[in-house]
Amino acid sequence: MIIVKINLLVLFLSKDVCKFAKNMSKSEVISKMSQIQNEINVLVNQLQNIETNNPENIEEIALLKSQILIKTYCLRKLKGKIIIFQKEDNELPTKRNEYALETDFIVKTMYLGALIESNYLSDATLFLNQIGAVSQEELDFVFAQNINIARLNSGPGYQLQSSDESMLIQIGKKFDPLSGFARGVYTAITGEYIDLDIPLPGSSVLPRSYEVVPEQTNGFSVYPNPTNDYLFIMAPENSRSEYTIILHDVLGKEVQRQQFSGKESSFSMPVTSLKNGLYILTIKDGNTSVLVEKIVKN
Repeated sequence: MIIVKINLLVLFLSKDVCKFAKNMSKSEVISKMSQIQNEINVLVNQLQNIETNNPENIEEIALLKSQILIKTYCLRKLKGKIIIFQKEDNELPTKRNEYALETDFIVKTMYLGALIESNYLSDATLFLNQIGAVSQEELDFVFAQNINIARLNSGPGYQLQSSDESMLIQIGKKFDPLSGFARGVYTAITGEYIDLDIPLPGSSVLPRSYEVVPEQTNGFSVYPNPTNDYLFIMAPENSRSEYTIILHDVLGKEVQRQQFSGKESSFSMPVTSLKNGLYILTIKDGNTSVLVEKIVKN
């Protein structure tokens, strides 16, 4: 119960931190990045100390982890703003070695995207060789982007090899967050979409589309829908379960996940940062989906 309240408080506070970057100058963004990185370092040290010396203090550990998560997210947004500044100043090619040392792989994908958007395709290819992919998810991303750059270099006459096509389809059917890049590349080349089916509630497979989501409530109330800032979720009366609330976009990418105690009776999920469009809300009680509902963000 307390952990849910703590996480909500941190999320509310994070809105101002992350929005603050929008109207900042380049020097102000750099200064803010340094400040947040120092704050993250302090929080990480505090977390390590508590986990070592007082591991039963679950509430404090949860608070520190939430703060680290939010500040890391805000730091990522600031780094994205720096990339925009560098793009406007035509500095992107000169920053390749700097971003090769970046520890946040998502920031690396943002920098690569800026290179490609600016038509620095040779630099993008060189950066892919430096990107330092380690996990299979990251290696899959590199594979898809190499094909994407080859497509852009070749123009309309690009021919996708059958082996590459099979690999793109295989990657595109995965459930990790970066698999959407493979689906996008496949569609850009073939004009076709990788078929992704929605399982029935209770399945352990993540939903990947929205056409056949069953309409059900099971005693839950979700409002407003459409929404533009928050989703409010009411649990069934006398519920004592611990729920997991998950939002996916229509391609199946998980965009948000929160824990919610039925003892609290109501829960609010911020969606301000999400792009407008259709999403799938799934509420799970353990491994069982108790609610699957379409949500419109506008």
